[in-house]
Amino acid sequence: MWSRHSSRSCNRSCLRSDRSECEPAAAREYLESFVSLGLVLEHAGTPPTYERNDAFLEWDHVRRLADDHSLDELEAELEELLERIQMYQDRYGVDTPDEVDAATAETAPADFADWTAARARLRRYERARQIRLSGSERSR
Repeated sequence: MWSRHSSRSCNRSCLRSDRSECEPAAAREYLESFVSLGLVLEHAGTPPTYERNDAFLEWDHVRRLADDHSLDELEAELEELLERIQMYQDRYGVDTPDEVDAATAETAPADFADWTAARARLRRYERARQIRLSGSERSR
């Protein structure tokens, strides 16, 4: 196994292979399979570098929501999220947490973390609902 201090050149897959206790060739093979699945993105270069594909992971999460929940369940969650977001909009008098001044945001960090999370969850559930609706229309 190559170490980070080896005299041979070493790409990031090699560095990761040290941590995961696998050979560099095996690490590269895994990375290439992750690229083919869409889990990671490969950037050209010598050696190539890799990064997590957040868009794929987000899509996969949304797809799983659509698969795991009925349309009624998705819509019930959407309603709860909309109510929670509306509560924060009413409380702070703005549409998004980004519009709140820094001094106010510092006084209630949990509110802003929850508000931001609720907005992200709302987007996922809306997309899952759309997937579910498109599937319902095909089955008619």
